[in-house]
Parts: sequence; structure tokens; C-alpha cells
Amino acid sequence: MLRSAIANAERKAEDAGAPLDVDELYVSKCFVNEGTRWKRLRPAPMGRAFRYQKRTAHIWVAVAEHHVAAARAPSPATWRKRKRNKGVRGTARRRSQGVDRASKQAAKKGKKG
Repeated sequence: MLRSAIANAERKAEDAGAPLDVDELYVSKCFVNEGTRWKRLRPAPMGRAFRYQKRTAHIWVAVAEHHVAAARAPSPATWRKRKRNKGVRGTARRRSQGVDRASKQAAKKGKKG
């Protein structure tokens, strides 16, 4: 899979006319998901059939160059903000901010009218 990902990166760079250094490539993302299940029948005694499932998987590998990935990397402040707004506490924080914004907007409308 890794060789295939590297070959794909080379081909895309060649088609785009961009330079690519294979030695600078690294695995940026890699994961495996459950794929579809193939339903099959297996012969059984006395003319019957047993059903079984062949499981498949989706394997995903992404490669990137170090200097390209460094240019796309978000700032540490962005990561801190994302981390703060995750999970239950983040949901509560986002909701309270929404309520605060709504009350401020209502106050502004009341003052104008």
C-alpha cells in the first residue's frame, strides 16, 4: 500500500509538472475502515446451503512532503482553540457563547428602537 501511495504521488506530481522528492515523503495519514461484506453460500449436507459473509476492508494511506505539510500546518493558537471547543465542555462553551451573542444582539436591537 505504501509503495502504491508513493507511486501515485509521483504520478500526480509528474502530471502537474511539479517537482517531487521521494526521499522527503512521509506517511501523513493512514487508517483502515470496515468495507462491504460479501454474502456467499457454502454447500451443506442434504442439499442445504449455509450462508457466510466475506469481510472486506478499506485501507487508506496518504503521503506528503515535509516542506509542503509544514506550510499547510495550522498555527498553535488554532489547535488550542479547536482543543478547547471539543467534547462536552466545548459544546457547553459554544452554546453559552451563542446565548451571549443572542442576548447582545437583542440588547442592540432594543437600544436602536
